[in-house]
Amino acid sequence: MEAVSTSRQRQAIRTKNKIFNTAISLIDRQGFAGMNIEDICKAANVSVGTFYYYFKSKNDVFLELYKRADQHFREVVRDCLLQEHTVDRVLEFFDQYAAYCESRGIETIKQLMHPENKNFIKKGRYMQGLLISTIREGQDKGDIDNGADAEQLCEDLFIFARGIVFDWCLHDGGYDLREKVRRCFSAVIYVMISDAS
Repeated sequence: MEAVSTSRQRQAIRTKNKIFNTAISLIDRQGFAGMNIEDICKAANVSVGTFYYYFKSKNDVFLELYKRADQHFREVVRDCLLQEHTVDRVLEFFDQYAAYCESRGIETIKQLMHPENKNFIKKGRYMQGLLISTIREGQDKGDIDNGADAEQLCEDLFIFARGIVFDWCLHDGGYDLREKVRRCFSAVIYVMISDAS
């Protein structure tokens, strides 16, 4: 019985991924506003009922992007932050952020970069929590000024990073985002994060 359950679970994951990936592909081609549930279902070759089994609305597909980004940072990025000095780990963090944006594709990221999208600033997300804990560890080690508010530093760093990503969108992905993030962050990181040593 467990094998059947596991097989069904795998099929459910495949179906949900198929719907999600199809929706993202449509967002890339038509934009989020131009896409509807019927389009997704037709392109994914699933019924409308199947869509609603996995997602309550097309907005839920949009929210899934953020869930998957947080999952990626939990399962992959957390274990990549290996540098000894905290500032170097913060640089690694944003290098991974840029790599993830590139992997999602310029058209998808363009759809995310608008002022009505408040998901970037939603509190309690894993991605931001990971950065806050990294900053706090650095404060405990003396790498970062203990008087700084870790949550405020996190917010400021993300504002800076999103600004670079927005510029990348304005240039239609016409440059290496990771290289730009590395260069810009390297130039200002010690101003944004006070080195206590």
